[in-house]
Amino acid sequence: MIMIHHLVTKFRWEVVGSESGIEYDPFPLPFNGFQARYWKESTSYKAT
Repeated sequence: MIMIHHLVTKFRWEVVGSESGIEYDPFPLPFNGFQARYWKESTSYKAT
């Protein structure tokens, strides 16, 4: 849970690849896993 919290709040991410599909056996899971690219979000900003 802590790892997911940090991935969602402190990192940006995008799905890699265009292959889509879900297999339902017994739970819904993406075909061939879920490939994503992560990068740390910049926290710096300019004051105006």
